[in-house]
Amino acid sequence: MWKLKHTKKEHVENYVFVGEELVVGRKDAALLIANDPSVSRCHAVLFVKHPEGNLSDPTKKSSLFLRDEGSKYGTFKNGVRISSEIELQNNDLVKFGQFESEFRIHNLPLVVTTSCLEVSSKKDLRKTVHFLGGSFISEWQPSCTHLVMTEVKVTVKALCCLVSAKPIVKPEYFQELKQSLKNSASFLSPNQFVPPIGEALIDKDVVSFNINLQRKTIFKDKTFFFLDEKQFKKLHLGIILGGGNASILSTDKITPEILLRDGCSVIEPVQQSQEFGSMLSSVKTILQKKEYRLIPESDIGLSVAYCSTDKFCNPQFNMVETLLSQKMQSQTLTQREVYVPDTQERTARVENKSRNPVSDVFSSLHLSSFQNDPVENIEVSQVPLSAQIKQELDDIFEDPLESRVDGPSKVDDLATTLPIRTSGRLAKQDKKKNTENENPLSTTRPLRGKRTAAHENENLVPNKALKQERDENEKIKDHEPEVSEELGIAQSVISRLWQRFQDDGNVSRCYSTGRPRVTTPNEDRYLAVTAKRNRRSTASDLSRQLSSATGTTVSRQTVYRRLGHIGLYARRPVRCVPLTATDCRLRLAWSREHALWTPQQWSCVMFSDESRFSLQSDSRRTFIWRAPGTRYHQENTTERHRYGGAGWLVWGGIILGSRTDLHVQSVTMTGHIYRDVILEQHVRLFRGAMGAEFLFMDDNAHSSPCKHCRRMPSIGGYHPYGLASILTGLESNRACVGYAWPTNCSPSTSSHLSTGTSEGIA
Repeated sequence: MWKLKHTKKEHVENYVFVGEELVVGRKDAALLIANDPSVSRCHAVLFVKHPEGNLSDPTKKSSLFLRDEGSKYGTFKNGVRISSEIELQNNDLVKFGQFESEFRIHNLPLVVTTSCLEVSSKKDLRKTVHFLGGSFISEWQPSCTHLVMTEVKVTVKALCCLVSAKPIVKPEYFQELKQSLKNSASFLSPNQFVPPIGEALIDKDVVSFNINLQRKTIFKDKTFFFLDEKQFKKLHLGIILGGGNASILSTDKITPEILLRDGCSVIEPVQQSQEFGSMLSSVKTILQKKEYRLIPESDIGLSVAYCSTDKFCNPQFNMVETLLSQKMQSQTLTQREVYVPDTQERTARVENKSRNPVSDVFSSLHLSSFQNDPVENIEVSQVPLSAQIKQELDDIFEDPLESRVDGPSKVDDLATTLPIRTSGRLAKQDKKKNTENENPLSTTRPLRGKRTAAHENENLVPNKALKQERDENEKIKDHEPEVSEELGIAQSVISRLWQRFQDDGNVSRCYSTGRPRVTTPNEDRYLAVTAKRNRRSTASDLSRQLSSATGTTVSRQTVYRRLGHIGLYARRPVRCVPLTATDCRLRLAWSREHALWTPQQWSCVMFSDESRFSLQSDSRRTFIWRAPGTRYHQENTTERHRYGGAGWLVWGGIILGSRTDLHVQSVTMTGHIYRDVILEQHVRLFRGAMGAEFLFMDDNAHSSPCKHCRRMPSIGGYHPYGLASILTGLESNRACVGYAWPTNCSPSTSSHLSTGTSEGIA
């Protein structure tokens, strides 16, 4: 976000937003400066450029630009008067007029990410952040300033946000902030928009998710060792931001001197793997000798939430006496009901009852790491078969289930022989697991019935699980139109990609080389050199020249693209009157001499305003090749001061507080017509009313009008060079860079008149 703050009045602040212009002026302006007479009514304009494509890249920040609107006393950046649109940087000083209207530019970083937020809310939030000039990214980075959640849950992003001492806010915060900054330029406190706690196992009376600087050093002097590399990649950023160290445990580090050192902890892996199975056994042996424990992932999130490592992340603390004995299966701390227990996992528990449960603060967080699951003490044959499954089996087969099994006691054993039907890649994984670890109870005699052939390999699942899966798929389909609209992709493509992800687990585009490039780099350079040598050549001319020189035929659109890559675009040239270096020097000297004139002194000066309207086409219809920012370079201008053919001339005299009548001339302006019509009928009247102090400054004067003016003593002071720089605010700087001004006569030699700097008003 961009802010202007007054250097003398600290309470005066204004913000500039994307898509809106901040007008600075003395009247009817967003930034109103009423008590400064050197500020024009519409003095300058500030605006922000921030393409939507840069919104997801925090390194591509918004840009603030300043443009002077032809002010009398000018606009200054860091003490230098500006003449064109310029870009402002953080900490720049901008001054409007000649007095104390000075502001400091501040760039306030705004990088927003979300967690557990719906797609529709993300879409609205993205628009608001773009309007404020911020960045909207998908993952937490050290440059993030805000995390948006509807309710606080201990996720990876929430962990990083808390230890970084950054605010967690509701989505409504940025909408309210937008309205507040537009209406009163007051910044809202994020503490008023902290979401409610969405974790049932966190004490809301004790835990606060407001900014707490103590969390930035919560893991100071602590080292966490990981056995699982995926687990390390997920959690190491939050640990490092909290002042701790994280590393992957190697075989040479499994020693009592390292593992039992103060501040060292070993994170318990979420999933058992043969890769680190032996290492895990060695670590457990060393820790159990000192009655230390492995640290579950849940301790990392809970220690940050409670802002304490006395209990959590402390391998010497006994959690059994203080924590609940239940296992949670969720993304965060929310418990999810398990409809069908995994039979393979249950069999593994029977084989090894002494194994500790696995915990995960973000995928399967539980708070009891030492109490055995009650299901481990139940024999497999004693697990009852639900009445719902029995009813489904009776519907499939002709005879009741009890009549097809040797003894009623075998009915319950059948629970472990029936396969569970899943969808997508989960079904493939379960099939692979059942092949590798064959259940010894699966040798039960297969059942036969009237639909045995059709249902022999069909998987069964409770209706409740099927309903949940169907509801999830319908929910995903409901969001497909929103995703399609946001990304600009057909809904059928979104549906097809989602189905492929369910089946294969990933979505990757096929490799394609794209359309072959027609031109070579040397041919591109040839086009650029040819366009710069003859800037008025058309795209068709350049295409023909390239074809004759290299034999490569390209279209006009290809020429536009190749030249656009190097910054050359077809633009209309600037038309100006040719001036010599002496003319520019004299005009600049005159402007500096009269820069401090008062309005009372300028009230005796009349300026002529001439506009010629040609009825024939001119050179402005011929495009040239030029780069942005080179509009007034000499090679991009067309010098003309005479326009032949039919046309009309409109003349008017301007003076402070008054003006003459407009005179329309349809014939060629000659010296005699200028004397009889312009000077006698219009200028002479003002000369008689103002007296000897009257000064007539002619815009676009030629040699004949100059001679007639000097021969008329009733006119008084006559100067043929146009408006002074004090009124235009731009001419001095333009003269410095050699800007051509509309005149064609010699400078005046009067003692009280100097050469001036002017540009025709028309």
